[in-house]
Amino acid sequence: MKWQRRYQAARAQLTPGHALAPNQGFPGTPDWTGQWLYNQCTVYDNLHPHQQQLLADLGLTAEDARAAQPRRIPQAAAFTAGLAHARAWARQHGNLAVPEPARHDGYRLGAWLRAQRRRANRGKLPTDRTKALEAIDPHWNPAGGLRWHQAYLTARTHTTGRTLATTADFNALPAGTAKWLFTQCSSYDSLVMSVTAGAVSM
Repeated sequence: MKWQRRYQAARAQLTPGHALAPNQGFPGTPDWTGQWLYNQCTVYDNLHPHQQQLLADLGLTAEDARAAQPRRIPQAAAFTAGLAHARAWARQHGNLAVPEPARHDGYRLGAWLRAQRRRANRGKLPTDRTKALEAIDPHWNPAGGLRWHQAYLTARTHTTGRTLATTADFNALPAGTAKWLFTQCSSYDSLVMSVTAGAVSM
């Protein structure tokens, strides 16, 4: 149903009779529509035959899909699009600890955030963009790394409302969370300072 809704939204934005020109990155189509159409091309062979037929109704055939090129969007517009998906994800999940393979409405949000983190860590992400992401989630670029932060969020979910006065209290937790907490305790002094400061609220 989600695919069908996206298809209908894309179809509504296309000008009747307009040639899609997938080999040129779908010029002349709205940014979101062009990106969505390209995403369909990248997974075309895995689509249901009915979905393929619906795309053919738009003028996008199997041959067109093989020749499709990525949507070329100005950098500012590309960041704005990614930021919109980041906000929507955070509203639903409460954070930006997005797994790298994750997509939001077809948009490769996990990969986009990885790229922003890399730029930020190299000092190449403009301050205004960093602040925009921090406004969504102050821990969007966690000091201890994404995998650690994801594990922390899982542990926080399992420990909310519990008292963890001693390591014996860990035994009442799910095995994976208990094991992770034991590991953090044994290596506490080597953890990044900002990581341990953020974990105090657990």
